Amino acid sequence: SLIGENIIFLRESNVSDLLKSNIPEIDRVLLYKYLPGKISVEIIQNNPSIIEITLNSVKYLDINAKDKGELEYSEYPSFSEEESQILSGVNLIDSSLVLNKYLEGKTDEEKLLIDWTKVEVSEKQKILKEIKAELENRISVYFNNVKEILKTTPFSDLPVVEILDPNLSLDSTEIKNIILVRDNLFSRNKEISSIVLTSEYSFEVITNSKKVIFSLIRDITAQVVDLDSVIFYGYFDNARIVDLRTETYSIVY
Repeated sequence: SLIGENIIFLRESNVSDLLKSNIPEIDRVLLYKYLPGKISVEIIQNNPSIIEITLNSVKYLDINAKDKGELEYSEYPSFSEEESQILSGVNLIDSSLVLNKYLEGKTDEEKLLIDWTKVEVSEKQKILKEIKAELENRISVYFNNVKEILKTTPFSDLPVVEILDPNLSLDSTEIKNIILVRDNLFSRNKEISSIVLTSEYSFEVITNSKKVIFSLIRDITAQVVDLDSVIFYGYFDNARIVDLRTETYSIVY
């Protein structure tokens, strides 16, 4: 609290820090002093433009990718080293996770008779695939829970971007591209269920149960024009995947 401080020694930075700690959307604070004992404060608010969800944070970012605060959330998913490797695609068919799942439901006598080295590779691959699906479902539930909470916040109309890779984060160019795509789809009454930053080169939008893949290398305006053509000529309705990453875009039905 700054109550009782001498107006002469009251610093703009102190007022700014105090206000920003309670209102993260504030971008700048200007302090005006009127002797002998009056002040006024001008607040410049820079509202967030997008929401970035990772496995350990939910951040509000402005158009320049500047952090504007975080959503208070405590139920972030956690994964063991083996689980993280499986999620990243490592073929851990002989991991303890696969073995333990293979042993589920078997009696102690049956377990004693098992020679793990002689279990078919195809069986191990099947179990590994099931484990990966379960882990991905945990992540999906987490993302959906966060998005439901975000609907109750003052920023419920902002685009929400999901990021699974811990090495990825949004930059200003990516934010502008995603907002352009989101606005274009909204203008065509296309509902968006998710936006996912899949790599530093591309992002995906799930809209009307279809996956649309955009490049972060190719000009985004050209990709939006291509998508408009796909929609206009009726190809979009029956498509499952629309890949706009190259000039010769592809459609999977």
